[in-house]
Amino acid sequence: MRAATLLAVVAVLMTQPAMSDIVRRSSIPEPLLGRWVADGEDCNSKTGLVIAATKYVDAGAECTIRAISQTAGPRGTVYSTRAQCPASAKTLIILLKDASHITAGSNFSNLKTLQKCEN
Repeated sequence: MRAATLLAVVAVLMTQPAMSDIVRRSSIPEPLLGRWVADGEDCNSKTGLVIAATKYVDAGAECTIRAISQTAGPRGTVYSTRAQCPASAKTLIILLKDASHITAGSNFSNLKTLQKCEN
């Protein structure tokens, strides 16, 4: 009787769907779209990061986003993209700080704070 109960419990637990904390997205979320420059930098400068739904321009290179992952992090939602740029594949990590600031970079050790340009 115990073996049958144990077998039933194991069968129920094994049929539960796997839970994942990674969400695959087809495009960058609306609040992240636009032109971003280094915090305190003039929005008329030629440098900066321009994010569109499925591509971004950074340091003059236009990159096509191939994959977007959304995960929960200790400082909020983390968006990680894999993109094809002219010279190579690149990763862009983006964290939304507030409506007008993000942190972004190619890895967590070089994230920079950027402010949104409203133009």
